[in-house]
Amino acid sequence: MDSADTSLFLRMSLLLTLGSLSGCSSPGPSARNPDALAREVEASDDAGAGDAEPSPAASDGSTPDTVSAPDDAVDANVAPADVAIVPDVAIAADLVNEDAIVVQDVLDAVQDVPDASGDVIEGCASQPLTLGKVPPDILMILDRSGSMALLPDGSSCGRASTGCGPLSKWAQVTQAVHEVVTATASTIRWGLKLFPDANTCGVNDQVAVDVSLDNAAAIDAFIQAQPPPGGSTPTRAALRSGANHLSNLPGLNARYIVLATDGLPNCADGISASVPDADETIQAVQNIAQANIPVFVIGVGTIVEGEDTLRAMARAGGEAEATATVYFPASTTSELVKVLSTISAATTSCAFGLDAAPVRPDNLVVKAGTATIPRDPTHQNGWDYSGGPASIQLFGSWCNDIQSGTPPKVTAAMSCQDS
Repeated sequence: MDSADTSLFLRMSLLLTLGSLSGCSSPGPSARNPDALAREVEASDDAGAGDAEPSPAASDGSTPDTVSAPDDAVDANVAPADVAIVPDVAIAADLVNEDAIVVQDVLDAVQDVPDASGDVIEGCASQPLTLGKVPPDILMILDRSGSMALLPDGSSCGRASTGCGPLSKWAQVTQAVHEVVTATASTIRWGLKLFPDANTCGVNDQVAVDVSLDNAAAIDAFIQAQPPPGGSTPTRAALRSGANHLSNLPGLNARYIVLATDGLPNCADGISASVPDADETIQAVQNIAQANIPVFVIGVGTIVEGEDTLRAMARAGGEAEATATVYFPASTTSELVKVLSTISAATTSCAFGLDAAPVRPDNLVVKAGTATIPRDPTHQNGWDYSGGPASIQLFGSWCNDIQSGTPPKVTAAMSCQDS
């Protein structure tokens, strides 16, 4: 190439290096089309031509018509690897020529999108995002103390040594658990913890079955392997153990505890059923709820004593039922299925995982159906973004709509318009 071509190539390479072809940033002068860029460079060359040094004479006194390029010189239409511009938008594989990128093809691959003022932002591509519903984590903490072997009305059915079998409170609860977990296993990550674990007041630090999707068989198997109910009611210790487990789980899943019990908490000293533990248990429930793990309280059977305690626990857990009982009362399998189904619906997740982190989260546009949802960093009524891992969470009335019987479709995209 001659000296003018070489100069043009170098100046174009420099301008392309300085230009912005990525993200949604405003364009520099080099982000215009290549023809306009070439005209500017040529005009600049013409303006400075009078000051150019004359070409050196050859040994015979003549002026050479061309200047030989070295063997490894790249074509003037291809930017060398050390000045190649790679925009953030995807470039088809056939645009890449080993270590160099064809400048014209790169410019053609970039999508021009108007910004908020109507100006074209070159090098910005709208980015549709795939949303995946994040299922909630629900840990069931079931009371298997000795009184759960009785009938729902509290009577012994005349079989004190073996309990009331399929008629017992325990049998009603576990059958309802089987039905609801089986029906929702693909949408809720169910887990299980029983108390007491071993002796009268014993509670270990483990859960019986960790939270997971499709967990019905594992939960059924563990329950079927248990001996008849027995022991006391160390509710506070079981709640603390379950909450600690949930709080240490990875991920963005909303977390809940469902407590099913038939009476007053005891075992305050960890040893004796004769030591009541009501006030401390109510406080423990409140602490758990304040740590963003709401607690649903189900009262199983006829609550002979401890109804005020269950009401206070339900209020403290942040998921009180809007009835006179405040907690969720249930005595039969069908009643328990209805309660657990109501709780399942109330925990429908308002979090949506993203298949990829958006390039510019501030430019996300989130819609429910055709309605645009406002962003709300206060988490009162709108949506907000979390980057670890990438997800969108809905709040307030928008979340309520998602939890309704006919939820709207939620979509998201990254816009090239500044919000």
